[in-house]
Amino acid sequence: MSSNNNNNPYIHLSFHYASDRRPIDTICEMLNRCGKRVEDATRKAEAIADNVWNHRKYSLLIPQFVCLSFMKTGY
Repeated sequence: MSSNNNNNPYIHLSFHYASDRRPIDTICEMLNRCGKRVEDATRKAEAIADNVWNHRKYSLLIPQFVCLSFMKTGY
């Protein structure tokens, strides 16, 4: 710093943070929160995909069972 800023009453430099935490801690906390959100979204997407797959799998089998039961009973 130059000596001109030391005598200036309008300039005050302070190097402490608003909170006691370091900036890297804040960044890590935000990344952890985002990671948890991505994990939740992934889990929900997997559940939806599994439901669609099971629905597709069983929806194809039901008409086959109906046809087989009609063939067995003679209708």
